[in-house]
Amino acid sequence: MLSSDVIAAVDYPDPRGLNYAQLTEVLTMAFASPKVLGASVVILNPTQAQPDDQLAHYIVDMLTKAMQH
Repeated sequence: MLSSDVIAAVDYPDPRGLNYAQLTEVLTMAFASPKVLGASVVILNPTQAQPDDQLAHYIVDMLTKAMQH
């Protein structure tokens, strides 16, 4: 879970989550396992983001980096 300090466009903000680098590291380890069958992005609400927010791009970049290792 990303911290709401990092990503504000969520339905249930919680500052106890990880930052992008930490979550990318965790996801990279998880996606390296042949036991992982899928993943979901949940509670991301771009309608709560500022118009110039690059939130969706950051999420896609993070997932792409994590899956490429």
